Amino acid sequence: MDTLALNRSEDQKVYFSTHTLAGDTTEALLRSAQLDWEYLSSPVKYDTAQGERVNDNSVVLYRSDNLDPVATVSNRFKPVQPKELVDFYLNLSRAGHYQLDALGCVGGGSKIWGLAKGTTEFRIQGQDVVEPYLFFATGNDGNAATQIKIISKRRVCNNQLDATLSEPGRWKIVIPHSTTVDFDAITKRFTELPGTWSNFEATSNVLADQTIEDKKAFEIFYQIYVNKDDSNATIEKKTTRMMELYKYHPTQQLRSTQKTAWGVVNAVTLYEDHLYGNSKTSDASRFKSAMMGPGEKRKAQVWELVQAA
Repeated sequence: MDTLALNRSEDQKVYFSTHTLAGDTTEALLRSAQLDWEYLSSPVKYDTAQGERVNDNSVVLYRSDNLDPVATVSNRFKPVQPKELVDFYLNLSRAGHYQLDALGCVGGGSKIWGLAKGTTEFRIQGQDVVEPYLFFATGNDGNAATQIKIISKRRVCNNQLDATLSEPGRWKIVIPHSTTVDFDAITKRFTELPGTWSNFEATSNVLADQTIEDKKAFEIFYQIYVNKDDSNATIEKKTTRMMELYKYHPTQQLRSTQKTAWGVVNAVTLYEDHLYGNSKTSDASRFKSAMMGPGEKRKAQVWELVQAA
């Protein structure tokens, strides 16, 4: 995974580990993040018995620096360029409400993403610090739309969670690649941290006050992780793993997470962000799952289940 880290702590190395920031201009940031290239396109060509043919309805997206192909997409596909992503975050940073934290590229350019830290953190029960971030991700391989949303990061463990789950239609923006992203409109919309952050804070505090018995926690983990074809041994392995994370992991020992619904949520985010997969699972694969794939969906599922418990 190619990434840039700013103000990096040791705990963040699992995500952001390779490049050091140099400068504060678009060009300097692009160079530092090794994103100083753009997506170019060329019509798809193929050989036949009658000679070369061209399919004008499809194009190959490729990188301008190493000419490596990224994907074959429709000729109506509109990629988000790395420069557009960096300019977006710099404009928000200059407005004073966010600080650029990380930029990255996954899969050789199939996806690019960024994080900017907001200025309004909150504490649950006086101890558990939760910080807001503006997350931007786009899949220029044709497999994912552009999405912009507020996420939370729990400082004690760097677990991340979609903070727009209670009102996704308003503060989670999803833009298909058939449409050009209006960065000016999005910048205006997110110039200040939206009201959904206050709603997320209120719900998080309610969950931290909500007692969850071990039996109910087990049922929730079972519902999220157990498949109908799992053997008894697999079921035991999955549920034991999650119960041990929930009850005994060092980041689960604050009052806010001990035998609480907030603790159940954070057991799932802990697993998805830091432990998902096996010894062969790369950080890039884990990151894609947790932020833009199945892991993101499981985080949303636990958020719904604990509120219904």
